[in-house]
Amino acid sequence: MRKRKLKKIHSQIHTDSDGSWAISYGDMITLLLSFFVIFFSFDFNGDNEKKLEESAIKNLSLMDTFKDKKNGLSDNSTSSIDEISQVSAVVTKKKDNIVVFFKGASFFESGATSVNDYGKVLLDKFAQKYLPFAGKFKLKIQSFTDNKPVRPNIHRYEDNVELSALRSISVMRYLQKSGVPSHRVEIGGKGVMSTNLFNILGLNSNDELKQRSMSRTIAFVLYREDIK
Repeated sequence: MRKRKLKKIHSQIHTDSDGSWAISYGDMITLLLSFFVIFFSFDFNGDNEKKLEESAIKNLSLMDTFKDKKNGLSDNSTSSIDEISQVSAVVTKKKDNIVVFFKGASFFESGATSVNDYGKVLLDKFAQKYLPFAGKFKLKIQSFTDNKPVRPNIHRYEDNVELSALRSISVMRYLQKSGVPSHRVEIGGKGVMSTNLFNILGLNSNDELKQRSMSRTIAFVLYREDIK
């Protein structure tokens, strides 16, 4: 009787003769490999982010520079119209943002909200440089005006801040045509250009016409959503 019970118990014990243990072992090894792949893909020192930022700054700084005689100087004055001005991109780092100005460029005629032909050329160049980084950096458009007060009874806007905001919208619409996705863009009006920006752009000139023309400009601010 006892032998029969032992035989019955022995027959009920499962023996792994098919090597199924190897399947579980393989799953464990796969999980460990996945863990290490994910672990080493993390950029703990921020090296990848830093390289991305440096690449964006370098790319934007290499925008073609060129010379132009008209350069938006359209106030019916001859003092500066024939002056050839060198245009260049001024790219600076401000905290976690990349700020782009265009030194020597005027994007708007006096009192106008539409980008002039000269400004469109610059916007095309900027769009080409920005698009490769659009997935990582959002874009904020900041437009400026000269110091001539707005006349609400003549213009369709109330003041210089509203004028600059309408100019930002005009820039955004043009960039959309150049392929920049609208959901990656923000707009803002900055009003009259400050003295500090005059210094950054080297506009400490006694030529009032040139100062006014160069004040009708824009700035691009590139920023990361995750560190805003």
